[in-house]
Amino acid sequence: LDIRFLSISAPIVSSLFQGVRLVRLLEVQKHRAVSILIRSQFICEIHLSSFIWFSYMV
Repeated sequence: LDIRFLSISAPIVSSLFQGVRLVRLLEVQKHRAVSILIRSQFICEIHLSSFIWFSYMV
């Protein structure tokens, strides 16, 4: 193997690995954000329905 080729390809490979890791991290963050959004929307709907039910009772 050519040493120059290794010295050129090593940073490229490491940056590729870092890019893949970053993409996976972003995917995890996106899933977490979506689940939090769904949860907060669900809670808001529960509050809304209970508020409507309460105002209906009063």
